[in-house]
Amino acid sequence: MPTPAGPPWRLQNGQRALHTWVIDHPSPSNVGRPKTAAAPNRAALPSVVRSDMPRLYASVRYNARMAAKALRTPFAWVFVAMVAAYLGVVLAAPELWLWLAAKEGPLEHAGHLALAVALALWLGVVVRSTGPARGLAVCVSAYLSFALFEEIDWGAVYGLDLGHSLIARWTGGSTNLHNAQWKHASLLGWSVVWMGAPMGLFFALPLVPLGRVRRLWQRCAPASSQPTEGALFLIAALLTTCIDGLPLLERGLGYVSRAGAGDPIGGPLGFLQIAFYAAWALVAWRALGELTRAASAAPAPGVG
Repeated sequence: MPTPAGPPWRLQNGQRALHTWVIDHPSPSNVGRPKTAAAPNRAALPSVVRSDMPRLYASVRYNARMAAKALRTPFAWVFVAMVAAYLGVVLAAPELWLWLAAKEGPLEHAGHLALAVALALWLGVVVRSTGPARGLAVCVSAYLSFALFEEIDWGAVYGLDLGHSLIARWTGGSTNLHNAQWKHASLLGWSVVWMGAPMGLFFALPLVPLGRVRRLWQRCAPASSQPTEGALFLIAALLTTCIDGLPLLERGLGYVSRAGAGDPIGGPLGFLQIAFYAAWALVAWRALGELTRAASAAPAPGVG
């Protein structure tokens, strides 16, 4: 077939250029058809486009496989199950949900347990890891310890004084920092940053499209990098924010449930955060498995 006249084909022109080229240079099979109905004739396309189409199909298939793989991860199962449980209970039995999500109720104690399990697993990673990985594991363990003490009001929830009296003197009566009043402004607004930022940073760093950042992460992370975990974490955080803003409980009850201080209670945030504690535990569990396999695969001293 003779080379079509006109400017040379440029791949960066995109789909519009492809559509224009096919219309201006119809193949014999397209002659007589309306231009709006002209279908690209693969044989008539430039060779650079024909060679790129398999890569496009392969990219679509790869992304579909990655999405399916992400949905099969334990964190996805846990989060989807918890969202389904919340929606089912709050829509079918809002009074039951109000009891479950009460202050220091069953769900809060379940959150304390999940956070304690995650902390114990990360302390195991501290013991088993070495080098920069141990340093990162120490930072994560310190963060989880602080979060756990905050959640149990520094021991006040269980009748222990693990620092709540000092916090109360410093904040003017509050037994934790994230609910304290400081200079007539609640710390809750910025506690989302100082309590949530370390978690977001940990799970989002593998997604940064910079080779230097990824190499640094691979050197410091105690477990192999899993970009799907970071993507799922960000999606779950966005969905949690959206679900927390839905007035489902208020519609089921017919009124807004409030605590003695007037703050609304019964929201799903305290329940869904258990899924994020589970995410910490799952990463630590995978790290321990990889460290164990690496230790078993290493040759014994004096062998080799």
